[in-house]
Amino acid sequence: MKLLSIEGLNVRVKDSEKEILSKLNFDLKENSIHTVFGSSGSGKSTFLKILLNLVPENIQVNSKSWSLFNKEKNEYSEEDWVRLRGKQMFLIPQNPIHSFHPYFEVETQIKDFFKIKKMKFSRKEFIDILNSLNVQSPSEKIQSRAAKISGGERQRILIALAIQVGAKVLLADEPTSALDSVSTKSVLSSLYNTFEKHKLSIVLITHDRKIAKELSNEISILYRGEIIENQISRLGNFQFQTEYAQELMYD
Repeated sequence: MKLLSIEGLNVRVKDSEKEILSKLNFDLKENSIHTVFGSSGSGKSTFLKILLNLVPENIQVNSKSWSLFNKEKNEYSEEDWVRLRGKQMFLIPQNPIHSFHPYFEVETQIKDFFKIKKMKFSRKEFIDILNSLNVQSPSEKIQSRAAKISGGERQRILIALAIQVGAKVLLADEPTSALDSVSTKSVLSSLYNTFEKHKLSIVLITHDRKIAKELSNEISILYRGEIIENQISRLGNFQFQTEYAQELMYD
């Protein structure tokens, strides 16, 4: 089953010939990790914002078709998108330092988030999830100011939030690029365990080929705003055909 399906996506700057994304086709299947892989400036992060319907005023977006959770995109109002973001679709941003206010207690910010989403927060359930994600002393951590905990712990707290709100799709925008090697390993393990145990589907944005090949069932190669190749593999044995993809993905 497809949770998300886009055909013929074009994104350009208004009143300009500049195209950011062109003729892009993308599917996200249920219980899958679909990685969008490309070098810096290829349009990866822009694509993720478009998926969340976070479109700047100077950007024009067109597509032949676009369905999300078995509904056409044009059937969703802006109020629907507000409800979708942070609930059914949950973003793990590139830099975890921006995820929480650095000088406020993390737990207070989490409770505020649940109030905004009009959902009930279960502290016990949240602590249990953090334990499952190998966050050490989780009760102590969420009672700390965000500036006092590590980037990897902030990322895993966000993953725990996605699990507790019952998200269907996790959008991870280079979630380890600002982390050290130890934190990177912990966050990647948490992402994969979330996928395995909680059956979330993940759109992963990265330019790290090792991460892409180890985590993904499907990889789309993005080059200058176009997906030039798409490969599916359940065992991580991707066989890329285009010269550009081979140069990116193989030593």
